[in-house]
Amino acid sequence: MSNYDSAGNLLVTVAAGGGNATSDGMSAANTPAEATVLYSAGGPPLASGVPSQLSYDRQRSFQAKSKQASVSIISGGTTGSSSLVLASVAGLMPGMPLLLGGGTAEVVYVTSSYVPGNTTVPLQSPIVSATTQTAASWDMWGLYGPSGNSMLPFGLSVGLIAIQDQNSPGNVNIPTSGTADSVSGAKVLETTIGYYNGANVDRARGNIDTAAIITAVGVTTTQNSPDQINFNARGLKLVVNVTAISGGSLVVAIQGKDAASGTYWTLLASVAVSTTGTFTLTLYPGVAVTANVSASDILTRTWRVQVTPTGATASYTVGASVIL
Repeated sequence: MSNYDSAGNLLVTVAAGGGNATSDGMSAANTPAEATVLYSAGGPPLASGVPSQLSYDRQRSFQAKSKQASVSIISGGTTGSSSLVLASVAGLMPGMPLLLGGGTAEVVYVTSSYVPGNTTVPLQSPIVSATTQTAASWDMWGLYGPSGNSMLPFGLSVGLIAIQDQNSPGNVNIPTSGTADSVSGAKVLETTIGYYNGANVDRARGNIDTAAIITAVGVTTTQNSPDQINFNARGLKLVVNVTAISGGSLVVAIQGKDAASGTYWTLLASVAVSTTGTFTLTLYPGVAVTANVSASDILTRTWRVQVTPTGATASYTVGASVIL
């Protein structure tokens, strides 16, 4: 009888022949009750090319993924050898897989009868490589796991990042590597820089064109835009489009807001405007200064636009390009 845990890992109950949890490379008929194991597609091939059927490895904890790397093989590293003599066996346990190198890389399994500490290590299947193996590596316990070092592939479940195509919500893609140009945007995982604002983190923005922050039709009173939040821009270009005006003039001002008192102050104000048309105000550090047109200053975190009429009835819109 087979079951699966919530992550889809195989949980195999005891079958004929029993079994215990002391080995990797177990057969399906010899897998312990409720052991979380991972299928390894038939296991390492034998010399004939036929899979060894050492098909299931125990899943590892993070601490079990430290690595004993490149221990010298004293003897037994030749083709057909069914045991190895190792220079060190620290952390080696019965049933564990060994990654052999020096010849053609291959994986062999220690027998379940191996006695820990013995430098002669019996193998479940003979060495296949035609070139003599000279070194062995295996998993071992580590207080902090791999601690930034590389890991062996044994007992690791596969985890993939999947991203949903926002233009086609039914499509889910595996992100691609950055080794090619002309890659479909649907397969590129976007990440963003965040800036702490004193309470939480905001996404970094690029240059932004706002919608109309004031739309006025036949007004005679002062109009204040809602407070605008500047996430990470340095300045802005304000665009005012006056479509109708009679009886007087109006002045447009970009204002900053003091978070402590809630009061506003003027960063840049226009001349008195009494005709229709479009005009701009520019606020940006280092820009050439022109009275009532541009100012070399920075845009505050919270800002607004105020339009003050003097005896005028006017219709207009105000928008902005917020610039990094």
